[in-house]
Amino acid sequence: MQVTPLQLAQATALIANKGVWNRPHLAKTVDGVAPVDEHPMPNILLKD
Repeated sequence: MQVTPLQLAQATALIANKGVWNRPHLAKTVDGVAPVDEHPMPNILLKD
């Protein structure tokens, strides 16, 4: 079975989000207003 790196990343994200899949998208502005992330990801300390 062959998968692309993007498919592997999507599968990993699906597992990390407890089965919730979000369609990836890019947006610089929406009607001239910079988008605001309603659910910002918390900073995770990987190494002390």
